[in-house]
Amino acid sequence: MEFPEEDKLKIIQDFLNQRYDAEHKMRQRSADFTKWILGLGIGLLWILLSKEHLTNIQKIITSLFVIFFNIGTIYFISEICKGFKANRNIIIKLEKILGFYRKGIYINDSSILPEKYQNINNIKIPSHFKSLYFLLIIICAFLLFVIIYNPAPEDRSEEHTSELQSH
Repeated sequence: MEFPEEDKLKIIQDFLNQRYDAEHKMRQRSADFTKWILGLGIGLLWILLSKEHLTNIQKIITSLFVIFFNIGTIYFISEICKGFKANRNIIIKLEKILGFYRKGIYINDSSILPEKYQNINNIKIPSHFKSLYFLLIIICAFLLFVIIYNPAPEDRSEEHTSELQSH
């Protein structure tokens, strides 16, 4: 099926807009999901800090939960990242077709987009996703620290007793 040149241009522009919208939604979905997970992590942290001492089995179970939940979360975000990169490759092809990287097409002695924008394949993890992974790893490490070093009830009792005696 042959299309007139003006129809081809319109199809490419529409498809590029759809790809930009998909890229935005992938970033938004991954950021929203990460915020939700961080909220759960902060809630768990509050529970851990307000509870009495955890037994060793509770520490193990809670630690395993945090580790496996974090692994699942990172896997979910990594799948969105794969889709993001595949979508980005399509965007780059369409931007090349429209001449966004060529100097002088739209702007004298300049291109609309810098050359480095078309080198996404050289980047293993886009910066947006690196930030999300970093936040997830930090909350996981912090939770594990609090779980493992949860003070024993006798430590808290001594603190409470010394406070009462000072009054």
